[in-house]
Amino acid sequence: GPALPFYAARFPKAFPASLLAPASAAATELQLAGSISCGDHERSGDTSDVRSGAVQQLGHDAPDMLYRFVVRKTCTVTVDLCESEYDSAVRVLSADGLVEYARNDDDVSCCDRRDDKELRSAVNMHCPYSKIQSLELEPGEYVVQVEGYSRYEGKFNLKLLCESSCV
Repeated sequence: GPALPFYAARFPKAFPASLLAPASAAATELQLAGSISCGDHERSGDTSDVRSGAVQQLGHDAPDMLYRFVVRKTCTVTVDLCESEYDSAVRVLSADGLVEYARNDDDVSCCDRRDDKELRSAVNMHCPYSKIQSLELEPGEYVVQVEGYSRYEGKFNLKLLCESSCV
């Protein structure tokens, strides 16, 4: 049969490499904006502020901010960007950024919680805020990527919510 693309063996349960990182990502170390943990579960930032660590590294053309976190035993986490002020997107990646475990771009439960009924009707029931719910992770080091859809950028409030078994 035809030869498999080089990434087929490296990304067996993830999304295609073309959606993940630029071709040079394997040779480039990710620029982290900081870290986040279950015990210290909230970070605010602005993806339009390069001084705070915002730079386009992965995914969409928008600047992103990457936060490292560690899972010490298998547990379920929720990554919440519902309090963003722009059309956000969120992904959970391997520590090197080459494997994507989950992504979300637009979670209607965020607008239900915020009671943004006017916003949803103004954009045809589109809720521009993002959340990854109930993601089970094995022990290891991960990266949360905060970015905007397309080229959107702005202020956000990132929350890492963990089951009690995680801590």
